[in-house]
Amino acid sequence: MFFSRAAYLAATVTLIAVTTPAFAQEQPAPAPQPAAPAQGPTQPVPPAPQPAPTPVSPRPMPAPRPMPAPAVVPPAVKLPAGVAARVNGVNVTYDELNTKLKSWAGRPLLQQAVQAKVIEQEAKKYGVSVTAAELKAEVAKVKQQQIENQMQSGGGMMTWRQIAERDGISEGYVTDNIRLSVLARKTFQKVIEKNIPSIEGQIKVAHILIPTVDIEPPKPDAKPKTAEEEAKRDADAKAKAEQLLADINAKKISFEDAAKQFSADKGPNGQGSAANGGVLPYTGRNLWDPAFDKAAFELAKPGDMTPTPVKSRFGYHIIKLVQKGTDAPAAEKTAYKNEQLAQQTQNPQAMGQWMQYLMGTAKINYGVSTSAPAPAVAKKPATQPAVKKP
Repeated sequence: MFFSRAAYLAATVTLIAVTTPAFAQEQPAPAPQPAAPAQGPTQPVPPAPQPAPTPVSPRPMPAPRPMPAPAVVPPAVKLPAGVAARVNGVNVTYDELNTKLKSWAGRPLLQQAVQAKVIEQEAKKYGVSVTAAELKAEVAKVKQQQIENQMQSGGGMMTWRQIAERDGISEGYVTDNIRLSVLARKTFQKVIEKNIPSIEGQIKVAHILIPTVDIEPPKPDAKPKTAEEEAKRDADAKAKAEQLLADINAKKISFEDAAKQFSADKGPNGQGSAANGGVLPYTGRNLWDPAFDKAAFELAKPGDMTPTPVKSRFGYHIIKLVQKGTDAPAAEKTAYKNEQLAQQTQNPQAMGQWMQYLMGTAKINYGVSTSAPAPAVAKKPATQPAVKKP
């Protein structure tokens, strides 16, 4: 149980994924309940009278099931220095434990130590630290989760100390891993905040698209259009866009209503810009079709529209400037930043990619002995054992 639980706690360092602890067993499904009789619209017919049943002795009530006894944890006893456990009178020394750790998990443990060092260096670069209050709250939350998982798995009531002693996990090990977990999360958020693209150089526009291409994929048996048919569709789309622009300028219809009624930018499940009056999110340069991009960034002030429809590879667009990022209200700038931050920090793959980037760009040198476990040499260590008593 030591390595399964230790591996769970160590996994919190990367925050790449949140998993159920290895010891949490799947709970049995509840027994199916009998279906209730169907209710009809009419009153039920009274049953025919039945003969009186023969009296029988009442069945005794079953005895209540006893509550599960708390899990038994062997009491901790004082052992000689350098002895981790004693089995039937035979000692298991810390030297043996260290040898096993090096043989079984030396490289993974070293990788965890390296990753922790990389996180700490990156946190220092961004001025990030974990306060005592933050650490205390996070440790309490993790401990409570372990206690609840223990009960839900049918293992009986246990305190956190009993769980830790059973699995050979020290308080310092748990606290250090949780500290690294919080440190990594806070540092990642700082990285995202620093690298969010500034709204200053972006613009928000609305557009109406009159297409010259198929927006939906053509049917498998559809025949390709001839050159004459393509030319006619292009001319019809251009004429429709020009007439629509004239109607908007003449105030026969508002831009928003025209977008909702005529724009082909419907999007999947009706979530395109048409339903929102043609409005697109803030966007920087060189992210749209080149012709669209050039025309949009040439608009001078909010409310300005392109004087003529703009031809892109999708069709003809009427484009209106809604807002420049430099002139956006403070509340809108804050909302944009929070939206971008939420999108990145809630992306389950983003933090994993960040950790891969850090590990890939860090200069890491491993000692020769880490490529394969060194042969165990029976000798008395001159220093304190690497693994301490819990």
